[in-house]
Amino acid sequence: MAEQNITNEDSKRSNKNTRFKQLKEKFQGSLKFSFVFFSLIHLATIVIAAVYYDKCPVEPDIPKYLLCLGILGMVTKLISLFKNFLIKHISVSPILSFILTGELTVLIVGSYYVYREYEPNYDPDSGELYCNKTLYLFAFIYMTIIYSLIFLIITIVGCFVLSLVLLDKYGPHDIEEDVGEMVEIPIPTEPGTDAIKQ
Repeated sequence: MAEQNITNEDSKRSNKNTRFKQLKEKFQGSLKFSFVFFSLIHLATIVIAAVYYDKCPVEPDIPKYLLCLGILGMVTKLISLFKNFLIKHISVSPILSFILTGELTVLIVGSYYVYREYEPNYDPDSGELYCNKTLYLFAFIYMTIIYSLIFLIITIVGCFVLSLVLLDKYGPHDIEEDVGEMVEIPIPTEPGTDAIKQ
């Protein structure tokens, strides 16, 4: 009987390992896709900022912001790509944390530049009030999507935490916690006989 239990436990572990490997293989394709997708977005950010670098006199810091954001994003992706090689030589986590903090800082500062100049004049003849339409709309839409995703993630995490709190407070609990100690109650019998304990 003990051997059968050990065999059942081993088969359960091997099934879990097999399922884990299958999930890992499924997600590896999506991880490669996300890596390529976000790398292309960062590359597009760099290209648009470089092409239209002097085409936004209303706020010359918008192309600088896009350029910094694209470069930091590409560096993050490259470090993630070569993490297994780099980890043998240096500690990667502090570097990634530093770069991601820089990316967040650039995003916040850049949002000030972009949203402050909302709807600039797209006519090149307007002089100092001009900003290239492609440059400005790319920065505006990129930032709006990033902030929407951040808001969505915070909302999902908040709902998850709230559900955990509510389940802990109002959800079903183990019977052992609620029952406590069992108390023996004597059952009354006919007069003159001893009580029977259950």
